[in-house]
Amino acid sequence: MPFPTYMSMQCKDTMQKLYPHIADDIQLFSVNVLFRSEKQYLIGSRVKDRVIGIKNKYTADKLLYLCTLMDGTKTIKDIENIAFNKGITCNVAAIVEKLDSAGLLATSPYTENNEVTITSKTIFSLQLKPPNQAVKSISRFIVKLFVPALIILLLCTIFTFLKKSAYTYNTVLSPQLLIVMHIMFYFFLPFHEMGHIFAAWSLNVSIEAVKISLRWNIFPLFYIKYTHINFEQPSTKAKILIGGICANMLLATFFFLLFSLTGSMFFYIAAYVNISAVLISLYPHTISDGYYLLLLLTNKPNIRLNALKWIFSDKKAKPSTSILLFIILYITLTCTGFLTTFLYFRTTIQMICIYCSLNTVYVLLIFFVIYCFVIFWSLKKAKKIIQRR
Repeated sequence: MPFPTYMSMQCKDTMQKLYPHIADDIQLFSVNVLFRSEKQYLIGSRVKDRVIGIKNKYTADKLLYLCTLMDGTKTIKDIENIAFNKGITCNVAAIVEKLDSAGLLATSPYTENNEVTITSKTIFSLQLKPPNQAVKSISRFIVKLFVPALIILLLCTIFTFLKKSAYTYNTVLSPQLLIVMHIMFYFFLPFHEMGHIFAAWSLNVSIEAVKISLRWNIFPLFYIKYTHINFEQPSTKAKILIGGICANMLLATFFFLLFSLTGSMFFYIAAYVNISAVLISLYPHTISDGYYLLLLLTNKPNIRLNALKWIFSDKKAKPSTSILLFIILYITLTCTGFLTTFLYFRTTIQMICIYCSLNTVYVLLIFFVIYCFVIFWSLKKAKKIIQRR
C-alpha cells in the first residue's frame, strides 16, 4: 500500500536535507562597499538569482568549500567528517538550513527575496527583451549626454530668467490644480522609469520586466525588475537608481526654461511636478530610489523587512543598530510627513471648507483619522505577509 502523498513529500524533503545538494552554478564573488575601502563577499547562484552575504574572505572560502561537498551524494555527517579532517569545525546542519532558506540549494523552492515583490501584488507586467548592441550604444550616448545637457539647460534657464522681468507665482493650490498635478505626476512616471532603463542598459544590466503593483494591496507602485541585479557592484546599482532621478531633473530644468521663455503656468506646473518627483524618489520613508540608496550606503539589505519582523516577533531579541535607527527614522518621517502635508495643503483645505461650508477643524480631524487608518491598515497587511514568511 503506497504512502499518503503528504508522507511522501515529508520523506523526500528529509532525504534532500540529509543529502544536501547545492545549486550547480554556486560561486564566490566580492563587491566594493560604497564609500568604504572594504569588500563584501557573497556566495550565490545566477540560475537561482540568490546570494548570501559573508563577513570576511576566510569565512567565505570555508563556506564555499562546504558547498562544493554538497553534491547530493554525501550526508550531513559525511560532510562534517570531511570538513573536520580539513581543520574546519562547524554545524553543517545549520548551514544547510541557512542555505535552504536563502534559496541556494538545488532543491530549494522558489521564493521572492525582493522587498517590493514580497510586500506587493502585481497588477501589470511588461516583459522586456534583452537589448541589442545598437540599443546599448544609444543608451550609453543618452546617459553621457545628460550632464552637459543639464548644465546647458540650467545656464539657459538662469540667463533667461534674469533677463526677463520677475514673475509672480501663484502658490495657492486649488483642488482643480491638485488634480492636474496628480495627472501630470503619473504622466511623467514612464519618463522616470525610462531613466532607470537607459542607465541599466548603458551599464550592460538586463531588465526582466516593468511592473505595476499594489503595495500592501493599497498603494500603487511602479518598479523595474532587473536580471541578476544581486550580482552587480553597489556603484552600478546606485547609478541605475540615480538614472530615474536624473530624468526628472532634466525634465524639471527643461520645463522651467520654457516657463522662463513663455511665462506659461502650464510649464511652471510641469517643472514643479518633476521637482516633486525628485524629492519623492529621494524620500526613504517609502520603497523608493532613496530607500534603496540608503540600503547601499549602509550595506544593510531589507532594513524595513527586518524591522517589521522584529516588531511583529513574539520573542523580541535586542534589535540591531540599523533596525533601531530605521524605526526611529520611520516614526520621525511619518510625523514630519503629516505636519508637512498639513502645512502644504492648508490653503487648499481652507478653500474646500469655504466652498462646501464645512468646519475646518472637523475636516482636519477627518484627514488625521484617514491618515492614521492608512498607517494601521498598512501595518496590519505587513504583519500578515511577515507571519506567512
